[in-house]
Amino acid sequence: MKTNGTEPSYRVWGEDDAVHGPVGLPTLTAWVKAGRVTAGTWVFVEADEKWVRAGGVPELSVFFKFKEGGKSDAVLRAREMGVTPEVLRRIKVLAQLNEEQLERFMEFIEVMNVESSSLIARKESHGDAMYLVLEGEARARIMVEGRESVLNMIYAGDFFGEISLLDQGPRSADVVANKQSLLLKLTAQAFERMKEESPDVALPFLFNVSRSAVIRMRRLTKRYKESLQLSQVFDGG
Repeated sequence: MKTNGTEPSYRVWGEDDAVHGPVGLPTLTAWVKAGRVTAGTWVFVEADEKWVRAGGVPELSVFFKFKEGGKSDAVLRAREMGVTPEVLRRIKVLAQLNEEQLERFMEFIEVMNVESSSLIARKESHGDAMYLVLEGEARARIMVEGRESVLNMIYAGDFFGEISLLDQGPRSADVVANKQSLLLKLTAQAFERMKEESPDVALPFLFNVSRSAVIRMRRLTKRYKESLQLSQVFDGG
């Protein structure tokens, strides 16, 4: 509903998933300066009766001019670590997204530098995120009577932890970095925001992850069947 006053009125979609306001421009700019509102925050401009990103509100442009094109803080942090839409295409499940979709995908991820031999995920620990390997290499393992059994290798362009992203259950294996790696972490909470704010990014991403997971499961099933057949041959079955 349009405001009848002379002062512009705005509402803000907060990180607590609640709408705050209406507030005037002075209050809104104060929230920007305090970091409560970033360039990527959704703002309802009552004069225009529409939701826009704060970086797209003309009255706020001066506060975001030092930021690259009004991009969100998450995108700027990712770019500072060398992550761009072009680089993201190295990851198989992201390769088919266009540049604008990849730019928005960057709003929901955390970029992590992981040292060699670091434990990224621990078996039986609570899982609430998946990881995409941008650079480096890792291995999924279980420990049996003090000995390491490697389940599979995870190379640059691959991902792991997708089940935990969906059900947030316990991890089924340890994941250890074989070398220094650059990972993209997508938490379950961030994915929920992605589904609400950018469904055209979340849907194809989830589809590609699901398809890759099915292909991986078929390969593991085939490998298991082949190992059983080989065991029967040695047993004289």
